[in-house]
Amino acid sequence: TVLRGRSTPHRLGAYEAFIEPVRTALGRFDGGSAPGGLRDLGRLIPGLVETDGGAMIPSLADPAVERRLLFEAVSTLLALGGPTLLLLDDLHWADAGALALLAFLAGADLPNLLIIGTVRSPDVTPSTSAALAELRRQCSVVRVELAGLTGSELARLVVDVAGSPVSDA
Repeated sequence: TVLRGRSTPHRLGAYEAFIEPVRTALGRFDGGSAPGGLRDLGRLIPGLVETDGGAMIPSLADPAVERRLLFEAVSTLLALGGPTLLLLDDLHWADAGALALLAFLAGADLPNLLIIGTVRSPDVTPSTSAALAELRRQCSVVRVELAGLTGSELARLVVDVAGSPVSDA
């Protein structure tokens, strides 16, 4: 299973990068309803998850407990999916909650989960940089730096896309 989420510079809410992956993962269940063990996903996407025919009702626990319950529910959801690739684009724009959830998942015992995150280095803030550095303490991190294409690489790409040689113009 491949799940893809992204952060945007518009800051569209807490845990923005995880909304689409969770929706997609929940789509594997009949009617989009999660098993009872995933009830706490209603904290991430209110009204999306229903159990026993009733709508999710947020609990009134301490915010730190709420966060832990949410993180555990996302972890459980990803564990149920079998081999899963979680691709999170534009983590340089991720909110603190999404970065905390990412760190939680990285430290969880999820042997069938591979996480790939993309970051545009010039746009990383000091707090985001610190959160990403924390990932190295949680799991194996392989950093792949990409550079722009050279002139000859770009010319070869244009020929491959066009299907035939093109003029320099």
